[in-house]
Parts: sequence; C-alpha cells; structure tokens
Amino acid sequence: MQAACQAVAPKFGISWHTARQWVQKALGEGQFPHHLPDDLAAENARLRREVQELRDTNELLNDDHLHALSEHGDTAAPVPGTT
Repeated sequence: MQAACQAVAPKFGISWHTARQWVQKALGEGQFPHHLPDDLAAENARLRREVQELRDTNELLNDDHLHALSEHGDTAAPVPGTT
C-alpha cells in the first residue's frame, strides 16, 4: 500500500502518510473492499490482454503502412505516437 500511496499522494498535493491514513479510514468504514471480487479481477485481466492485443495489432498495421509507403517511394513522416 505504501508504494501506491507514494505514487498517488503528489497528485493530491499531500504526503504519502496522509494518503495512507485516508485509505485506512476508508477501509475501516467499509467504503471499498480490501480485495477485488473475482469477477472484477477477471475482467481486469481480460481487458489487459485485450489492450495488449490491440497494441500489437496497431504496431503491425503501422509497420505494414510504413513498409507500403517505402515501396512506393513516399517519404511521409510516420504518424505521431507510432514510433
């Protein structure tokens, strides 16, 4: 929990100790579960796999597009964020 609090605290302009206290208070009051239910954890895993698959597909499509451009002598700049 310390690492998560250290990562999030600066975004709120607070110390990680304060973030940790907030989390502990919320846990104690039952405002959110200590662990994700199995169905949410499974959905998260499925979405991570899907994101990776889409990234891989996107990379292949960009590579094919750049290869096709080079075959036709186009010197167009690559699409931003794809290199």
